[in-house]
Parts: sequence; structure tokens; C-alpha cells
Amino acid sequence: MPELEIRKNILKYLHEKGNYVSGGELADKINLKRDELKVHLDFLETKGYLKLNGAVGGISHISAITEKGKKMVENNEFKF
Repeated sequence: MPELEIRKNILKYLHEKGNYVSGGELADKINLKRDELKVHLDFLETKGYLKLNGAVGGISHISAITEKGKKMVENNEFKF
């Protein structure tokens, strides 16, 4: 799956959930290995689309999608 699709799917899922999601849950939902998911989560956090909080087993817990991330999903404008 292309990077853009992966990142788009991550943000859409977080938007649906509303807040806290475990890294394991997200890895299962997006169908990625945890180390692959971590690369995308780090990118999205650096860009300000989500907030990471804590880490278990090398993967962070996602505490929330940010307003910037919500706007991207709601406007269906995925430009990274």
C-alpha cells in the first residue's frame, strides 16, 4: 500500500475513534507490522496531525488526532 494511503487510513481511523487508540489496535486495523506503523505515526506526529503518548513494546499509544488532522480528514484533502 502506498504511503499516502497508509497515512490517510491512519487519520481516518483516528477520526472515527475520536481519541485514544492503542498502537496494536491501529496496526491490526491498518494491517501493518508495528515497526512499519511506527514510521508513519512518527511522521504524522512530526507534521502535527496526531499526538503520541507513551510507548509499549516499541510502539506508541496514540492519544488523539489533532485539529489539523481532523480538518484534513473532514475536508478530504490529504496533502502531506
